Amino acid sequence: MLIRLNELIGPDRRTRWKIIFVSGGIIASWGIIREALGGSVRDAQIEATMVGAIAFFAQCFAYCSKRSGIAAPLPIGAFPRRFAVAAGVLLFLSLVPAPLLNAEILRRRLKDLSLRPLSPDTLEGIKEVVDTARVQRVVLDPNVIAKVGSEIINSASSSTGDNEYAKRALDEVMNYRSFSNFNSGVFENMKIGATTGPGDGAQWLTVKHGEWLLVHDTTIVLDAEKGEVGALWVQYQQETAPNVGVEYHNIIFKDCKIEYRSRSVRLNQVIFLNCKFSIGLTTERGRRLAAAILSNKRGITCCA
Repeated sequence: MLIRLNELIGPDRRTRWKIIFVSGGIIASWGIIREALGGSVRDAQIEATMVGAIAFFAQCFAYCSKRSGIAAPLPIGAFPRRFAVAAGVLLFLSLVPAPLLNAEILRRRLKDLSLRPLSPDTLEGIKEVVDTARVQRVVLDPNVIAKVGSEIINSASSSTGDNEYAKRALDEVMNYRSFSNFNSGVFENMKIGATTGPGDGAQWLTVKHGEWLLVHDTTIVLDAEKGEVGALWVQYQQETAPNVGVEYHNIIFKDCKIEYRSRSVRLNQVIFLNCKFSIGLTTERGRRLAAAILSNKRGITCCA
């Protein structure tokens, strides 16, 4: 077997590269098939790498088990450079492009799902894709995101009752849109005045004219009334009366959980950064608010 191994890593270049390319093809094929069957991208990547490694060593063992065609035994030298290069190529094929392959697989799968009828399976698939993209920080096509979100909203408006699949899928799409808004230059030319973080119950804040309020790491119920948990009361300078859970102006919500039920609420220049949403789709107000969040404008202005 040692003689055959020395042939494999020495003069038999054709077989050596055949083994490498066959193993690489098995890795790619396994990953594509597992992903197409609905498995997670991460699991498909791990399984494909393991199967490719097994195929590589199985081919090497099968080659070394055959009788050598060389009459005189070859000297067994030190660990050859060519074998190290071959192993490195296999490792590169299986591991290095993985983040790029993950991103491309997610983009392709979301585009494919966007062309299907919005069945419960399709909605669940959309939810899983955008959630994975957000966790792995993968950039998806904003036009496809907007198209998927609009179709879910239109589907909800034409259906009767509460479609939980549509709500969960749309919440995840809005979560991704909010995540994609987050970048280092978002606070440029903004004068941040008051800042508030985690808190229990309602919060009362005063914001000076022309300043922005930064709200982070807390749960906000946009349409909460006075005394309700999650209410945010903002009084703006030069106003005669406080604004209680009705209008939000020049506010940045960062890393917040945003909830909305059905009451009237007004947003004027509001930014959501890496927030998570729970918005009902059974009312026209909820659907209008979801559409505004998906518009991905620097400052959202809408009435719900």
